[in-house]
Amino acid sequence: MDSSEEAKKLWVPDAKDVWRLATVVTSTDSDAVVLSADGLSESTVKVDDTAIYDISHSLPLEDLSRYNNLHEAPLLMGLKSRFSSNNIYTHCGDVLLSINPYQDIPNLYTLDKTPETSPTDEDEDDDDDDDEANPPHVYTIAKQALNAIMVKDNKNQSIVISGESGAGKTEASKHVMRWLLNESSKLDSSTDASIQTRLMQSNVILEAFGNAKTVRNDNSSRFGKYIKMKYDSKNTIIGAKTDHFLLEKSRLVNVAKGERNYHIFYQMASGLPEEEKAKLNLLPAKSYKMLNQGKTLTVASVDDSAEFSETCEAMKTLGITVAEQKNLFEILSGLLQLGNVEFKPKADGSNGVEPSFKESEFSIKSVAGLLGVEMSEFVIRMTENRSISARGSITAIPLDERKASNNARALVKYVYGMLFEYIVDKINKSHATSEEQPADSFVGILDIFGFEIFKANSFEQLCINYANEKLQQQFNQVVFVLEKQAYEKEGIDSSVIKFEDNQPVIDLISKKPSGLFCMLEEHCLMSREPNNQALLHSFYSTHDKHESFSKPRFGDESFVVKHFAGSVEYLAANFIEKNNDSLTDELLDLTKFSKNELLATVMSDKEVEEGDEFDQLPDAPRESMGPRGSMMGQRRSTGKAGGRGLAALNTVSFVFRSQLEKLTEALRATTPHYIKCIKPNSVKAPGGFSNQLVIDQLRYSGVLEVVRIRREGFPTRMAYTEFHQKYEILLRGNKDAKPSAGASEEESRAATLLICQKALAEENYQLGKTCLFLRDMMLQELAQTVKDFYASKATMIISRFRVRLAVKKYKKAKASASQLEAFARMLRKKKQFKQEKALMTKIQAHVRGRLERVGYGKKLREETNAVTKIASARRMMLEHRDYLKTLESVKKIETVFRMHHQQQEFQDSKQKAIAVQAAFRGYQAQKDLSTKLVSAARLQICIRAFVANSRLDTKLIDLHAFARDNNSEKLKAMLAKEPELKDMRYRFDHFKTLLQTACKAGHLGLAQILDPSFDEVLKKDGLGNSALHYAAGSGNIDLVKYLSSVVNAAAMLDAKDHKVGLKKALRRLRTKTSGAVELSERSDEVLMAGWLQKHKVGKKMDTRWCVLTRHELKYYKRKSDKVPTKTLSLEVAMVKHSVAADHTFEFLSPFLLDSKKNPHGRMDFTAESEVVLQKWLAALRVSDAMTEMLVQTATGAAVEKSYVSNSALRTFVRQLNNMGQTPLHVLASTKKSKFATIDSQGRLPSGSGARKRLSTAHYIRQETRLGGLTLSDIVRVVGVAAYLIEAGVDIDTKDKDGNTALRFAVVNKNLELATALVKKGADLSAKGADGQSALDLLNSTDVEELASVGNLAISGDLPSLKAAPPKVAGCSYLSFKVGKLCLMDLEDEDNTYLKFTVHVRDPSGNCEVAEEPAAIPMPISESVEFLFWGGTFHLQSSLEDLKGAFAVLELCSRKEKNNTIAWCKLDLNVATINSGDVSLEMYSGDVDLKGDATEYEAADMVLNAEVVLTKKE
Repeated sequence: MDSSEEAKKLWVPDAKDVWRLATVVTSTDSDAVVLSADGLSESTVKVDDTAIYDISHSLPLEDLSRYNNLHEAPLLMGLKSRFSSNNIYTHCGDVLLSINPYQDIPNLYTLDKTPETSPTDEDEDDDDDDDEANPPHVYTIAKQALNAIMVKDNKNQSIVISGESGAGKTEASKHVMRWLLNESSKLDSSTDASIQTRLMQSNVILEAFGNAKTVRNDNSSRFGKYIKMKYDSKNTIIGAKTDHFLLEKSRLVNVAKGERNYHIFYQMASGLPEEEKAKLNLLPAKSYKMLNQGKTLTVASVDDSAEFSETCEAMKTLGITVAEQKNLFEILSGLLQLGNVEFKPKADGSNGVEPSFKESEFSIKSVAGLLGVEMSEFVIRMTENRSISARGSITAIPLDERKASNNARALVKYVYGMLFEYIVDKINKSHATSEEQPADSFVGILDIFGFEIFKANSFEQLCINYANEKLQQQFNQVVFVLEKQAYEKEGIDSSVIKFEDNQPVIDLISKKPSGLFCMLEEHCLMSREPNNQALLHSFYSTHDKHESFSKPRFGDESFVVKHFAGSVEYLAANFIEKNNDSLTDELLDLTKFSKNELLATVMSDKEVEEGDEFDQLPDAPRESMGPRGSMMGQRRSTGKAGGRGLAALNTVSFVFRSQLEKLTEALRATTPHYIKCIKPNSVKAPGGFSNQLVIDQLRYSGVLEVVRIRREGFPTRMAYTEFHQKYEILLRGNKDAKPSAGASEEESRAATLLICQKALAEENYQLGKTCLFLRDMMLQELAQTVKDFYASKATMIISRFRVRLAVKKYKKAKASASQLEAFARMLRKKKQFKQEKALMTKIQAHVRGRLERVGYGKKLREETNAVTKIASARRMMLEHRDYLKTLESVKKIETVFRMHHQQQEFQDSKQKAIAVQAAFRGYQAQKDLSTKLVSAARLQICIRAFVANSRLDTKLIDLHAFARDNNSEKLKAMLAKEPELKDMRYRFDHFKTLLQTACKAGHLGLAQILDPSFDEVLKKDGLGNSALHYAAGSGNIDLVKYLSSVVNAAAMLDAKDHKVGLKKALRRLRTKTSGAVELSERSDEVLMAGWLQKHKVGKKMDTRWCVLTRHELKYYKRKSDKVPTKTLSLEVAMVKHSVAADHTFEFLSPFLLDSKKNPHGRMDFTAESEVVLQKWLAALRVSDAMTEMLVQTATGAAVEKSYVSNSALRTFVRQLNNMGQTPLHVLASTKKSKFATIDSQGRLPSGSGARKRLSTAHYIRQETRLGGLTLSDIVRVVGVAAYLIEAGVDIDTKDKDGNTALRFAVVNKNLELATALVKKGADLSAKGADGQSALDLLNSTDVEELASVGNLAISGDLPSLKAAPPKVAGCSYLSFKVGKLCLMDLEDEDNTYLKFTVHVRDPSGNCEVAEEPAAIPMPISESVEFLFWGGTFHLQSSLEDLKGAFAVLELCSRKEKNNTIAWCKLDLNVATINSGDVSLEMYSGDVDLKGDATEYEAADMVLNAEVVLTKKE
């Protein structure tokens, strides 16, 4: 096989992962031989079943439609890869794919994530290539819709959000609305803030009254809604209108197991004050049949009481007064009690029935009182059917128990439906636009139920799935049909467009006269008793040969419809009853005159109010619409004196079809944008990704068709004149081309053809009748061509310009050179002239001087003799006279000088005395002034410091308030301006750091924004608490793991890379013997012994008894021999896992070298199995031999390993605060670290040492955090506890008061955590400083419960968990930390255990157990939705020793031996496995060890765990 064949890869089908990437060994036209996933075996696949792999499939693209050779395999793997990195949004052409993460992702929905909107058309060149400007996000879709309506004369916009139940449609619609509201306020600061508040609050009310928990979704919308966000001419939101569709009223009286009724009932039962409950005779939810049918009264992560407060506040905001709320709660309470009514034969023996209740607290009088009707009349109208004859006589016919019960159930559904209509009507009134400010355009947000395929499907599912068929058809028309029509209209080949039209199934359901709904309505017209069996048989006879209809294989109680999303089997039972959904005239008339004003109002007929031009979904007949144009099928009066009035126009199916048709018409009138929501798994497990479930949704939603048409078709179109004008530059130099200015359409078409022929390949464009059709990415190619053209022309221009500059410079230089030469010659002559002139002058002066000196000397000598004599006499006389005068003067001068000297000395002394006095006085004054200046300066410094500290305190107060409130936008803005604030401590709260405040509030996103260093994580506040203490106290497991990762990253910085070279590793093992010391200090101890087959190259095999010690490998002919046949030294030997033979290792030593017999110095040893071989290799690793398995297995596509330092984490989690408490103590304690006590005005009491002004954001409610835990709280708290314990916290550590974490949990009544701690081995008998143990603090019931947990005897012999093994340098070790097992429903979850087994598969496909199994005997916390295990499986062998190994985790039942409930596999490939969180989908049936199963049956379970890689530190 050549290298090109080795490099070839294919996408091949896989039973477990749907698709996997495989290396091709050999291939033919029909078949291909590919390697298995572990690379150990080969298999043959049909080439037609495979898909081509392209290198682009490995790129992390945000738009998956950009993949070459795109099909479902890379689409699926691309989505999975992005999902594993918490990138839940992905573009696929014009469709946004959104995968529900089932968890909060930090900083995902900050409103600054998208660029500003722009009221201009986006340039077509940028439609597809600007990924950074349009990142995949719901905000991007909202931005596109908003930009579109900001362009004048553009159509209204719709955002269609679709997907299965539980895929996240409701949350996506809320985020879209939130972004639109935020952008509206940014575009116009004068936007009414109240409309924004009301719009967001309307979601709260609609979810309370229209959402319920289902098996697949905790907050499932049980109705559809289309919200129109109305904009004025300034593009700001001025109002909204909500239309709703098909409220699931049957849920009121029939709730499936594991589900709940509508949220409002549970909120009311939990949140109403006790005095109000007493007035309403309202009992706990478990007392009502309407609420307890599903056996599920609570929802994980939901506090019904808190949500009830939010609902009441939202109703108040939207104009529902307190009095109206009171009436509303009375009606709801009455409906709850009415749901418990039973009808029995009258006690006096007369004909008829009477109502009764099993509960003594309920009575029909109480129900009538709450509904505001007369009790006796109420009973009569429920239990009798009255009719009036033509003569006016009244005939009362007693009803039997079934019919009376139907009346009660019909009243419950009818009244609740009318209340929902009332709620929607109030919402629309609060959002209505005024006549003075009409709406200019709107953005519609459609959030409607997705396809529903349950085990038992009924009439509701048929309606819902029909709605999805219509929406899918609209999607097909927009994306496919219109595309094809446009091609055909332009004369373009449309054969490349192929799609599956679902019109046949729509016709099957709704087409007249024989559609399923039409036939159902005909049966509803019949006055006889409903006969669903007859209806079903009419379906069979009419549609037996229809391509979208079939009979079930077994039974005759259902029918099958082949929907676009798959075949669904519907039970025909109660179809007619559910479609009627009618109420008797007697009960309707009674409720119209109720004393409860709200009930009387909603039950009275009112004219349908007219909306503005943007609110008109076309009206159905008034009789079928109800008081406010609802979609629910209502009664129609026949005009007769009594009886039920039923007709086709008032059936649920007719009204629903009518409204659905008008909805699709409204959508067709807008420009749609699509968000396809995808559910990654069926059990709401964070991180769980079921390949089969996701690929099914991708297939059914039409996403793959969108991708194909986008890449294979011609999505870009431009008019010829526009294209000619835009790319005319490419025709420069072509004499045949006409200029675009003034060119006709035909001339532009010809020019367009020339341009395309020059710049594009022929298959990438087609010329239509009026415009040019281009394939995807061709505009970018044209733009690059234009850019290249301009670049070439620019190069030519620059070249010519440079030549011109050079010539000009040369000429100027030449002229300058001539001038310089002339000037130089002039200067040289001038200098020469000056030199000659100077020489002549000097000669003349010298001659004249000589002559003058000769004449003058002679005359001078004659005159000198006479003058000398006269002068001598004269001088003598004068000198004598002057001497006498001088003598007299000297005497006088001496006298005067002596007098003056005395006077001067006196004056000097006087002045010095004065100066000394002045200096002393000045010194004193300066000293006083300096003292005053220093005092003033100090005062100024103090004032400035006080002002600066006040401002700094204010900033720190705001900063920490932002951290507590999770206001990341403001926190980032403040830190961007003043980054030094991040490192300042908060002196009003025990000198906390900003990270500690964020951790105390449990905000992972803020901690990630702060990006703390190792030192910042370890800092402690005034109480001695670190960030980990506060993170643990918040119960946020992800935050605890994040802080641990920071510490681990710092600890591993100095660690040496485990992938060392062979020579380096050899030197390390020669100088270090730590690996051997860990196992044994004795050099002669036997590490391993057993039979091996040894042979040299070219020699036969001999079986020998081999004994391995630290320094030697000896082998004997017989086991009983005392003297070895040969002793091989390990000090200079190297061991290598052989790739040439099975179960073999190669022994290389210089002592074996022989130029003739053994030129390689090698001896091979073969074990009987792979398991035995691995044991020998493990023993050899701790000897003095150097193994090369790491080098062998790490070659190829290995990933860089992330190792965990157990010692660093152990030290980190064992930190103690000033009270001696570990983070586990803080988790178990309800005590919060206290802020400064403040009053209601946010001020400190007098005498406090802290400053006198604090933000009210400092106030923290003093409440029990862990009391009354929800299921979500239990998972978080128990998860943190398990993580800390597994990381190394001593579970029985006592603080300074002698309290253990268990005592804290018991004292604070957190029995869920206490139970988990006991299961993890906490000592119930450990006593505190008061001498009491945890058992002493419990009541008798709790003592029995915890004691039974602590003394739980496990039936059967379960293998125990093993401790982490001693580690050898250069090897990788795996620990598997098991967390939460998410599941749908499991009976007897207390009697389960989790088993972990490591298997090794050899090339032939045989599997053997490589390590002894281990088991976690019981979950430490359990519910109907999850089992939390909190244990760790430690592999005893290194990954390098486990070639071809995989681990199997089995969920087993202790009641039956070897009973595996579900299982999953984890590949232990050292080249690809790494540390991190994993989510494993579990399967039912027998464990597939060989990996040759053709199909896996999903068990609806996902196991969340963490893989931890460690090495010798």
